[in-house]
Amino acid sequence: MNSEAPYWFDRAACKGLMAGAVHEQICWEECPVREQCLAYAMGVADWIGHAYMPHLVWGGYTGYAREQAMKETRYHVTNAVDLLERK
Repeated sequence: MNSEAPYWFDRAACKGLMAGAVHEQICWEECPVREQCLAYAMGVADWIGHAYMPHLVWGGYTGYAREQAMKETRYHVTNAVDLLERK
């Protein structure tokens, strides 16, 4: 994973919070870049090498929710993001 923060991160509602302190409510109520964050998590941050290993809350969804969406779409990132956003 690239260690540089994505271009949108400066506008994230969670900027400055410890990763474990971020919860879905912050994302849904306060974050102007929630959609970008979700796509980034599922397409970049959740991947360790060739393994999909979601963790923490990104884009308003827990790692478990993102993992379930990826499994349902056979790990097709765009379809998984769309699936979550339709729920």
